Amino acid sequence: MKKTCIYIIISILLTIGVIALEPGDLIRITTQNIEEYSFLKYIDDDGFITLPYIGKIKAKGILPSDLAVIIENKLNDGYFRDPEVIVELEKEKEKKYYIFGLVRKAGEYKLEDGTRVLKAISKAGGYLGNVSDLVVKIFRTDQKVGIFELDKIITQNKVNYNVEIKEGDIICIISEAENGY
Repeated sequence: MKKTCIYIIISILLTIGVIALEPGDLIRITTQNIEEYSFLKYIDDDGFITLPYIGKIKAKGILPSDLAVIIENKLNDGYFRDPEVIVELEKEKEKKYYIFGLVRKAGEYKLEDGTRVLKAISKAGGYLGNVSDLVVKIFRTDQKVGIFELDKIITQNKVNYNVEIKEGDIICIISEAENGY
């Protein structure tokens, strides 16, 4: 009983701060007692990895420690005896957003936690034109998040205008006069 409690406590401590795996993540798979069975693998766009002797395994949405158990179980089914697998997140997928239109440096940018519209515009070198004529359009995976007047974002500094940017967002800075917003 005491050994089980210690194992549970260690498992909980190991998973605190650990995030589920996502497509694009690079993981290190190490097998303690089988030297030749260690790999660096990217999780593919569909959320899977492919390993020798096992084939395709779903990794998306799974904690590294849980993936290690899945791999151990599959290897134990006739290939190796009592494998000890460790899965570590080597490099998290870099999240990006895009900004176009009336900014100095349009393009793709790395998304940092808490990035909002004004910070995104600033990273793109600032806006071009008269602020009172500019409109911000934000598109998010199959939906338009909103259309905001840039001067209101700046002058009123309300969170509902200066929205948080999400992975894959497309921000367009356009002239209200030219585009008939």
